[in-house]
Amino acid sequence: EIVGQGEDNRYVRLVVQGELEVLRDGRITYMIEEASFVSESGLHAGIMLPGSVNSCCTVKAKTESRCLTWDRTELLHLLEVDSNVHRSLQNAMSWDIVRKLKTQRLLLSSGRVEDPESWTERRQQQSQHRYTAILKNLLQHNRVLNDGGRENLQNYRIIHHIEDEDHLAALKECGWTPEEFELGRRPGWKPSADSDGEESEAMAAKDEPWTVRWYLRAIYLKLFG
Repeated sequence: EIVGQGEDNRYVRLVVQGELEVLRDGRITYMIEEASFVSESGLHAGIMLPGSVNSCCTVKAKTESRCLTWDRTELLHLLEVDSNVHRSLQNAMSWDIVRKLKTQRLLLSSGRVEDPESWTERRQQQSQHRYTAILKNLLQHNRVLNDGGRENLQNYRIIHHIEDEDHLAALKECGWTPEEFELGRRPGWKPSADSDGEESEAMAAKDEPWTVRWYLRAIYLKLFG
């Protein structure tokens, strides 16, 4: 098992070999193939979430598989210092979203889905869980929220058809009002333990940040040119 439903996950992965199953409540919702990303959590829409994001599903290997794994916060620092890598990665993830939607349609037409109505309901639950997890992380990082975060979240909503009622339900679950969201803060707000200030200081204090970043950049460029 790569990640479990309901687990906090701080990694972004790229499948370099094999095929993965994505399960919601133990039932398959779609497949992830080679050269696809796992747990990108809105990066394709420009949402730069550091730290952990709660997983809306279980992802496990269907065949012998290998993944490249990045710590989400370190990956974001790489993207911040290299706009070319940022742009290339965002484009690759955007195409990957299209491919995942195609695999869902193929899965449905293959006969592997025994109850299409139940499958559709699980997909909707998975989508809402994912959106709420992204929103929760965003609300915990005030700088990200107010530095284009709301606009990028709106892009995500358009791409994934997140309606106003879904957004309001997610805000309510996170304990925020629509007014606080638009304002960008709420009374008594405090950053999470891995939030902007502490996390940035921790990254700055590392002795080898450039080594890590450029190593990741080299891997990415080798894969995507």
